[in-house]
Amino acid sequence: ICKRCAYLDGHPAQIDALAQLPARFGYSFSYLSALFSDAMGVSLRTYFLAQRHAYACRLLADGHSVTETAQILQYNSIHAFSRAFRARAGVSPSSYIQNSKKERFSP
Repeated sequence: ICKRCAYLDGHPAQIDALAQLPARFGYSFSYLSALFSDAMGVSLRTYFLAQRHAYACRLLADGHSVTETAQILQYNSIHAFSRAFRARAGVSPSSYIQNSKKERFSP
């Protein structure tokens, strides 16, 4: 399972759907998901979405625009990215950018 975590951690922008993973690792999705959940204590989907969100936060904090971040993470649209980001973070990507700028420059 460590290999699978390392792959998910190292490739958040290259994986646009969990359905790609079975071909990568040679297991059925249900088997891979069950192995992952047993070993990690969290579902594969939950882990995958958390990794993508963390990567999106890093990109936005590093100065990438919302559009660039959505493209890097292979979202179909900026709106889809914004909805997913807001659902996880509780704020829009643009609000996140503003907040991270404030935090960076606060004394």
